Amino acid sequence: ARFGLGLQQAKHLSDKAEILHPYGFLGKIQPIGHNSNDYFGWAPNIELGDVAKGIQTYTEQLNPENNTISTIRQRISEAELIVFLGFAFHNQNMELLTPANGVRAMRIFATSLGMSDNDTDLVKGWLTSIASSVRMETRLEQVPCSEFIVRYQRSIVA
Repeated sequence: ARFGLGLQQAKHLSDKAEILHPYGFLGKIQPIGHNSNDYFGWAPNIELGDVAKGIQTYTEQLNPENNTISTIRQRISEAELIVFLGFAFHNQNMELLTPANGVRAMRIFATSLGMSDNDTDLVKGWLTSIASSVRMETRLEQVPCSEFIVRYQRSIVA
């Protein structure tokens, strides 16, 4: 709705998105139909034990045979723009996501709602340290994700 897209157009775009889950996932998102009983993520007769098997811990992700983390690091390294929404920048997550050869992105945007000014400065320092370019622009805003998207929608889409 924010970008003036209809349901089918939005679904088409989201189907093309590559979504990588560093800690596993709870299953595929069910298609949204026109039935009033359909809603995002709903699935009939779901076994929660089977769903829980899709979740992985931080230490499970450090397994050298885990290709998901390698793929995530490669995508982050190659990205032109990186946007962190609702990301707390915990050290273990930063370690998990940081590519060895740095980030070529010229712009990194992030929300930092609830973070102190000091912590925001630490995050900016980390972002600068992983950059391959000294000209990288970093923007951290202490606003909710929805407000951030409204403020930066042109910059993100451009």
